[in-house]
Amino acid sequence: MEHAAREFAFARPSRKPAVHLSEAGARVWAYRFDAAAPDSVFGAAHCIELRFLFDTDADWADAPMLAGARPQDIESLGRRVCTAWLGFIRTGTPTTDTPWPQHTAHSSSTYHWQAEAPRSRDTCPMHRRRLRT
Repeated sequence: MEHAAREFAFARPSRKPAVHLSEAGARVWAYRFDAAAPDSVFGAAHCIELRFLFDTDADWADAPMLAGARPQDIESLGRRVCTAWLGFIRTGTPTTDTPWPQHTAHSSSTYHWQAEAPRSRDTCPMHRRRLRT
């Protein structure tokens, strides 16, 4: 059920503009933030990546979406996310330790941020043709 809800609310709506932008010549990189705190009932909740970008421990101290998260895991993942996004700002390409292929009409690659090393994969090859229409 969680997968279906995530697909309906976030993944599917983001793929169509990504395909259209790439077909128009834009360089597009897609990501999904999968980091979830071990004691949180919310999983990888919407906007959770904000905590990993901004070092504001006090603001997030009582956030139920981060229940049980270890500070060192937040810091490590936050450092990787900031490095990638700053690389994108500087060069137009995200800077990551693992490959982050561009999202194109022919390869809907999505980078998955999570506590362990992130991965890239073609997330939806069977839907690409339908999304172009």
